[in-house]
Amino acid sequence: MLAKTTNPYEKIVLVDDEEDVLEFMSYQLKKLNYDVYTLNNGAEALLLIEEIHPQLIISDMRMPLMNGIELCKEVKKNEDLKHIPFLFLTADENEYAAMLAHESGADGYLNKTIRPQTLVGEVQRLLASMQQKQLAH
Repeated sequence: MLAKTTNPYEKIVLVDDEEDVLEFMSYQLKKLNYDVYTLNNGAEALLLIEEIHPQLIISDMRMPLMNGIELCKEVKKNEDLKHIPFLFLTADENEYAAMLAHESGADGYLNKTIRPQTLVGEVQRLLASMQQKQLAH
């Protein structure tokens, strides 16, 4: 059984141009009391991220207006945002895509065919890691 988060105010931004993927991921995370925001392109996501300073960003790589790699680079070069964990969830299953994700500053990379438990586990791992870093400072 998956543990519910103790903080219902942890904000997660989901970015994907496939509505069914957004619905599925959002459903899985809202069940655990996360505050989930969904967007379908990187340009709009960047504006929201700058406004709300979420605790986690999950993004597809290929999207219109601004792709996930560009979004990640913009987040990671912003002093106020660079601490936010960034997870790619993508259909690309090749070493080049994984390399691009890593080079852009991403904190994780998962394939879209993952099981819900794997997604939630990775989300919880990244959030816990961020909280430990904050406590250390």
